Amino acid sequence: METAAVDAVVDGLKKSGVDFISLMPDSDFSDLQERVANDPHFTYVPVSNEAIGVGVCAGAWLSGKRPAHGLESAHAAADSLSRRYR
Repeated sequence: METAAVDAVVDGLKKSGVDFISLMPDSDFSDLQERVANDPHFTYVPVSNEAIGVGVCAGAWLSGKRPAHGLESAHAAADSLSRRYR
């Protein structure tokens, strides 16, 4: 990601009140991951797959955090969920 894009994402997350972020290690998001991991505003939890990320964010929400889970391919996760609950 370009620096301007990382800045825009981080600023948007902060303005939205997000204080907990879960991301899968990914080369496309490596700059964003490094930024949120080193920003004291965020609790950052790297996860090994999307399902774990959703579970971690649910737990964060229940403990009073405002979580966000970054997905490289959000349409794949949404498609997977929609097939399960048809």
